[in-house]
Amino acid sequence: MPEARSFVAALRSRAAHIPWYSEVSSLVRSWCVKRRARILTMKRRRLRKLVPDAELIRRRAAGETFRELARDYEVAHTTLGRYFARPEVRKELRQAVEELRAAQRAAAARRAAERRQEQELRRKARKQAAAERGQARHARAAVAAIASRRRPARSEYELWLDERDAVVPLTRVDRYSQLDEMAARAVAAGGGMQAVLEATDLRTRENVVGSIDSAILVRALDNDALAQAQPPPL
Repeated sequence: MPEARSFVAALRSRAAHIPWYSEVSSLVRSWCVKRRARILTMKRRRLRKLVPDAELIRRRAAGETFRELARDYEVAHTTLGRYFARPEVRKELRQAVEELRAAQRAAAARRAAERRQEQELRRKARKQAAAERGQARHARAAVAAIASRRRPARSEYELWLDERDAVVPLTRVDRYSQLDEMAARAVAAGGGMQAVLEATDLRTRENVVGSIDSAILVRALDNDALAQAQPPPL
């Protein structure tokens, strides 16, 4: 290394006696400095017209192409390419993609839970309706048996048994609470689960399922399905 330095110094000392050496050396150094400055400027130049925001990152994370985004932001797609090539933007985009995937997984889990909940509500409502029909048939059969009997009751106890068998138990409608009545009015007006939430002020779907009659909620779910099946207004 010392020999190389001494050799370079000797060349410079000899070249210094050449008339045009200093001028050429100055031009070369100037060209190198300007080229380096131009390269740095190209790397760091401002993105004309682009005003990036959180929505841009979110849409790119959702899979929209540069050309689709360029039309909305009124820039060239190459401008967006340079912007998303920045290290800090790449990092932000990766975080947005991870957050989006987590949100999608949470939404899928929520929809699956709601489907299971809906199936359970419908099963419970069918079971309640079948039980009420069975009780009503039992009461009608008891009344028919008493009416067809040719002799009157032999004792007070037998009369009490006849009256007990002829009584039709209270239906779920007869047992409605104030919350059930509020929810039933909302559903009768065409409302769905959200309308039941707002009418009862129960705040969460779980509270609604635990407090409102299942038959009312099944009708609310049917209203939601009907509303989703209708085409959007023009």
